[in-house]
Amino acid sequence: MKEIGILEVHCHAKYLYTLCKICKTKKSNVTIFTTKEIFSRLEKYLENTKDYAIILKEDAESIHAFLKRVEKVCNDKIDVLFVNTFQLTCFHLPKYF
Repeated sequence: MKEIGILEVHCHAKYLYTLCKICKTKKSNVTIFTTKEIFSRLEKYLENTKDYAIILKEDAESIHAFLKRVEKVCNDKIDVLFVNTFQLTCFHLPKYF
């Protein structure tokens, strides 16, 4: 069984949904790493969220701490991680470093 991770921390719920649908097969497990806000929008599209492992950024957690937590999970169990880097502008990039 392949373990697939998908990371989305900015705003692209529809793109995240598309990747989830493409990646979830009988031969794969999908873990979604995202924020509570994005997940609430994603839930409207997914038929059954129980088909996915969901790891959410905590409210008081910095983006850096969340990414470190994602890294640990990926090192332990994820075979491939899709990272959505599409941004409307480069304005948001500095907060990830």
